[in-house]
Amino acid sequence: MKKIFILIFLSINIVSEAQWVEQVSGTTNDLRSVYFVDTLVGYSVGNTGTILKTINSGTNWNSCSYSTPYTLYGVFFNNKDTGYAVGDNGIILKTIDGGTNWNLQISGTTGGLRAVYFIDNDTGYVTGSSTIFKTTNGGINWNPQSTGIISGFSSIHFTDNHTGFAVGTGGKIIKTTNGGLNWSNQTSGGGQILYSINFADANVAYVVGANGTIIKTIDAGANWTTLNSSTTKELYSVCFTDANTGYVVGGDIIQTLILKTIDGGINWTSQSSPVNEPFNSVFFLDNFNGYAVGFYGAIIKTTNGIGINESDMLNGINVYPNPTDNDIYISINLTSYSDVKISVIDILGQEIISDKMLNQKEIVSKQISFEDLSNGIYMINVTVGGTISSRKVVKQ
Repeated sequence: MKKIFILIFLSINIVSEAQWVEQVSGTTNDLRSVYFVDTLVGYSVGNTGTILKTINSGTNWNSCSYSTPYTLYGVFFNNKDTGYAVGDNGIILKTIDGGTNWNLQISGTTGGLRAVYFIDNDTGYVTGSSTIFKTTNGGINWNPQSTGIISGFSSIHFTDNHTGFAVGTGGKIIKTTNGGLNWSNQTSGGGQILYSINFADANVAYVVGANGTIIKTIDAGANWTTLNSSTTKELYSVCFTDANTGYVVGGDIIQTLILKTIDGGINWTSQSSPVNEPFNSVFFLDNFNGYAVGFYGAIIKTTNGIGINESDMLNGINVYPNPTDNDIYISINLTSYSDVKISVIDILGQEIISDKMLNQKEIVSKQISFEDLSNGIYMINVTVGGTISSRKVVKQ
């Protein structure tokens, strides 16, 4: 009989009621972008045409992928039915039925496209290699815009029908005030690759990039100020919920990175993640509900915008070996009496194993058999005092 022995090493000081929790994506492909239409419906895209959709706030993610060998880097939805995904080889996909079917549009380029942004149902922009394309008829036609700059662009954002920005290689920031007819170069103050731009309002914007780069404008791009991120890691995506509160994600092959500020970027606090893979994209619906996606199909979620520091909550958690073909070991070291619940979640988001232990203290161990479970990806959720810690486990 094959069994998994779960020994959970946790020194726990509860400092809040929620944190970032890993979700089951059902894929090991890298995920490049995430976008939510509302609190329930969201999409993520990634390598080899991967397209995932949730209709229940990420509890379940279902594949609605498009058959292509190319990576999809950007996704944007105008509403719950109409959306776009863009990627390598100039690919632009459109759906009008909530992702059930995707139709290939003619972009006019074979260059890589990295981002897509729509102002309304008809008018949108895509960018990548060295060109920005615009449509005014919902993607039936895409027309190249003249930027006058030979540079690759990674991200694009519009604040109204006329004013937009794009960022990319060599620290380039360009701006249009006439709907893309003309673009002017902005002075960013650095030469690092810029990966993402996000506006908190019409005047306040943040840009992140390589080597821990974070820059900010408070006057719609007239001036840009470099902020201290206290890291040299790659920062791939930024999302602000208001002028002062925002999140940045990134990392490297050794460690993931989630940063949060509540004072407009003066100070950044590192938040812990239930996975170690770098994150490529972060998206917040409001001050509380946010998602991040990254390498190897990683998806994490928070419902209060609070990440518990590793030293407070997760320092010492250990799940090994992983992947496993036999047993997995975990051990829990509690500092005070608490109820402990251990759940195993399958790829469909269903709780298939659950065990609750009341009034536990000090060392807690639990043996769970995976004998009757199929090979694949599972999530182990450990709930202590209302706080959930999650780890992905692969049975092979």
